Amino acid sequence: MKEHVGEEDDSEKMRRRDGAIPLFISAMGVVPPRPHTASAPGLEDLAATLAKQGNWSAAIDARNRVLKQLRRDTGLATLFSISKKRRKAVKRALHDDVMKSVKTMVEEVLRKTRVLLYQGAFDLNDGAASVEAWVKEMEWEGIERFLAAERKVWRVEGEKAGYVQRWENLTNVVVSGAGHLAPADQRMNTQAKIEGWVLQSGALFGKGNSNEEREEEEKKEEKEEAPPRSPPELFLLPEDARTLPNFRETPGICRTL
Repeated sequence: MKEHVGEEDDSEKMRRRDGAIPLFISAMGVVPPRPHTASAPGLEDLAATLAKQGNWSAAIDARNRVLKQLRRDTGLATLFSISKKRRKAVKRALHDDVMKSVKTMVEEVLRKTRVLLYQGAFDLNDGAASVEAWVKEMEWEGIERFLAAERKVWRVEGEKAGYVQRWENLTNVVVSGAGHLAPADQRMNTQAKIEGWVLQSGALFGKGNSNEEREEEEKKEEKEEAPPRSPPELFLLPEDARTLPNFRETPGICRTL
């Protein structure tokens, strides 16, 4: 029979969980708070007393001990949302899968539908460098053309939002100013990226199976937005101007009488 040093048995865990329930419900405001609980006996009163005394440092320490005990006994991953339960069994079950490659799965998906990859520029955990390392090893028919495709600046409302590299079904986006949680760091830009890719809209995310087609679209948009140019002036030069040492005739601009 294995002994796990430092681990509580199931009965002890149940006791601690049951003791945390009244404090947990009180913290939610469902029922009036109880003066003492098995989870944090007296700590709630101590934190309140210290706050009333103006002993702010000791009060916050006591409050933090209450929250730490509550998080430990309820099994919540965070107290900011009661929906996020910590599932140790799930974590253990998936532990061996973290370092397994899914490259072949991505290759198969790419042959059937579009794929969007994106990383925050400040993400050192799963950032652009690590994604580039495995992407270039893919055995996908379009990988060489993708790697050769130009990485273009992506803008949202005129401001640089990141960089986009795209070929056929594969699009990779690096979000500027974002870390691992890009939607939290750059909300508007991340939403614009998702909408642009899903709806296939805009110059960088629009329809088209080749970079040439997208470049034509961009040139067309630039041409439509560019103001009309006035025709060049025509300079009439005397015939003997051709004899000057540095004379050069520019077609369409200079002509002789």
